[in-house]
Amino acid sequence: MKKIIRKIIWGTTLNQEYICLPCNIVAHLSSVFLAKDGDRTADVNISDKHLFLGYKPVMIALRSVDVKNFNGGLLIRFSQNNCLLGTINVLPVRNAEYNWPEIILCQAIQGKSHLLPFPSIILSRLYDRLRYKKQGNISLPGNLYTQVKIAYSYPRKICLASLHENDLYNVFPTDLHGKIGGSKYYISLRTKGKACRQVLNLKQISLCEIEASSYRQAYGMGQNHMKNLRPASEFDYQSQYSSRYGNLLLPSVISYLELSLLDSVQVGIHTILKFDVVDSFQVKKGEPLMHIHRDYAAWREKNNIESKFLLR
Repeated sequence: MKKIIRKIIWGTTLNQEYICLPCNIVAHLSSVFLAKDGDRTADVNISDKHLFLGYKPVMIALRSVDVKNFNGGLLIRFSQNNCLLGTINVLPVRNAEYNWPEIILCQAIQGKSHLLPFPSIILSRLYDRLRYKKQGNISLPGNLYTQVKIAYSYPRKICLASLHENDLYNVFPTDLHGKIGGSKYYISLRTKGKACRQVLNLKQISLCEIEASSYRQAYGMGQNHMKNLRPASEFDYQSQYSSRYGNLLLPSVISYLELSLLDSVQVGIHTILKFDVVDSFQVKKGEPLMHIHRDYAAWREKNNIESKFLLR
C-alpha cells in the first residue's frame, strides 16, 4: 500500500528524497543550458560551467564570460534527450560585499518543473506542506522547493571536506561546490553551521572526491556540520592524512584538493566561500558519488533510462 501511495504522489516507489548514484552513468545524464533571447538554437551549454551554491534563496553561479552579452534576467534550462526537465529564471546579484570578476552570482526567482505529471505535482506539493519537518531541516516554501528540485535534476557530486586544528578534526559532506574556469574553487555552507565557522577560522580544507560505494557513510556524516572538532579516534575509519595540510582522509578517497580560503560572502542562509587551489592529489581510480532529487529519479524510471540508484 505504501508503494502505491508513493507512486501516486511522487511518480516513483522510491522513498528517499535524494537518491545517490555513481558517476559511471555520465552518458545518460541531463544537460543545462543558458537560454539566449528565447532562441534555443543560440543556447549556451553550461552543464559543466555553472555551480549550484545555495537553496534559500536558490543561488547559481555562472562564468562572467558566458553572461557578458545578456541583459536583465536569465533563463536556465534543464533538459535530456530533447525533453525539457524544467526551467529556472534567475537575476544577477549585484553585491558590494564580493568582487569576484570570474563569476556572476545569480538568484533564482521562479522555477517551472516538467519532471512529474501535473496530478503528481499537485499531490507532492500538498504532501510537502503537510509533512512533519525534522528538527534542523530548512523549510522551502512556495516555489522555492520547485527550484531546488529542478537544480537537482542535474546530478551534484558529493565530496567530503576535511579540516583540523592541532589534534582535533572534522569531516563533513558538501554538494554545493565546484570550479568553473580559472583556478578558484567555490563551496557553499550553512552560515549557522559549526563546519562553516571552522572553515572561516582555520582558512584551509582538504576537499575529497569519494567512491560511490561509500554513499551511506557520506550521508551519515551530514550531522558533522553541527559538531565540534574532535579527536581522530572518534571517526570510524583508519586514519590517513592529506599531504599538505594533514587533514583526515577516508579510505574511499579517490582524489583530493588542498584549498586555501581567499574570501567569503553571506547570501541568505549560506556563506559562499572562495578558495585558491593550492595542490591536488590522485589517490586511486574510482567512480565518484553523486546524487539527484527523487523527481528526476522518477522521470528517469518513466523514460527507462539506465540508473544504478544507491538506496540508503
